[in-house]
Amino acid sequence: MMKKSIIQIEAQRSVNALKQEIIVANNNALKSLGLDYSVQEWQDKRINAINRILSKARYNHKEVAEKYIDEYTRVCNSKAIDKREYKKENVKNS
Repeated sequence: MMKKSIIQIEAQRSVNALKQEIIVANNNALKSLGLDYSVQEWQDKRINAINRILSKARYNHKEVAEKYIDEYTRVCNSKAIDKREYKKENVKNS
């Protein structure tokens, strides 16, 4: 069995901490905005997809996490009703 290096263990801890922060922030955003679940459904799916990507990252955990921080912020702050509308927002803003 291969032993994990200290760097790998620390990288995994930082990824786990980031995932936990994303989950907590998402729950707090839902509560503070008072939005119903139907409006948040696409946002929940996207955030879950980001969490899956982060959990499957084998190397450069920190770089992968940093890549999705902006995406997470855009999803949480979006006023879009569905994913199609969200994509149109981001095409206009970029």
